[in-house]
Amino acid sequence: MVRKLLLIAVIEILLSLILFKLSLIPLAASLKIDAFLRALADAVFIAAILTGTFELVSRNISLAEFRKARELMQRQVVETLEHSRVSMTEQIVKVLFHSQQPSVVLQAIEKQVISQPIVRDDFEYTVHLEHIQDKPNYLKLTTINRYRVSSLSKQEVTITIPASMTIENEIQFPDSTRIEHVRANYVGETGSIHDYGGPGIRRDDAMTYTAENIPIPPDKKVKVEVQVSTVRLVNDKELFIVTVPTLDSEISIHPPRDIEVRVESIHPTVDPVEVPSLGLERRWEVPTVLLPGQGVVVIWRQKIHGQGTTLEETVAKAES
Repeated sequence: MVRKLLLIAVIEILLSLILFKLSLIPLAASLKIDAFLRALADAVFIAAILTGTFELVSRNISLAEFRKARELMQRQVVETLEHSRVSMTEQIVKVLFHSQQPSVVLQAIEKQVISQPIVRDDFEYTVHLEHIQDKPNYLKLTTINRYRVSSLSKQEVTITIPASMTIENEIQFPDSTRIEHVRANYVGETGSIHDYGGPGIRRDDAMTYTAENIPIPPDKKVKVEVQVSTVRLVNDKELFIVTVPTLDSEISIHPPRDIEVRVESIHPTVDPVEVPSLGLERRWEVPTVLLPGQGVVVIWRQKIHGQGTTLEETVAKAES
């Protein structure tokens, strides 16, 4: 009995040391990095000793007692690591950016941005607007999203590729909303790893389709193209929002001659910057990273002679 008590005491002491060392992780942002690494190394070293101790003492206590003690240790270590990871993120953000934001805000940033296992780049959002014969109040709208997806993990990750379009003029134009195609292939390789085109799935007032479980090995990038089409009013807008951090974004709009367009951001930093283009095409570049929940809105209006020949003038008069 005395021997068992001594063994349990050893286990408790070692476990306490592990938890104490792990509790130093949140201070890593304000302490010197070498101190943090020493604390983490000590925790790993103690964990190794504890593992060996379990193996040695397992013969001297019952199997049920051994399993119970090991499960308790594992659960406490996992809980402490999870708490320390979130706390460390909060501490780093607060120290580097002098932020006093509440923890719930920093945890949302950690979840939506910092912990994201993927990133998009070379993003191009293309919009085509076309007149419909004998339907002067409507335009055919086609959007094309092209981008690359890279894994930030050393392990293979899987992604989903969403495609959707709201259905707004179904009575006048039944079955006009369509998922033209959703394609994915590895950069530098021929052949598709996913290729779909069809009507999609009706969900409330939208047509949707989702390509699921697209694998991305650590050394590969996936090139994606999503094209959808529908019918919109001649004076209307289209909203696009990203769901993962997105770099190097461009917007390209191809309107008819009598349609004026503009692009606005829906995030509080800077608006897209228009760049030179050819013919009727209009192009913009986004000079910042788009974070989840951010994006752009494309607005188009038919030119009204006598009330302003540009969209900016027409909108300015309407707002005055």
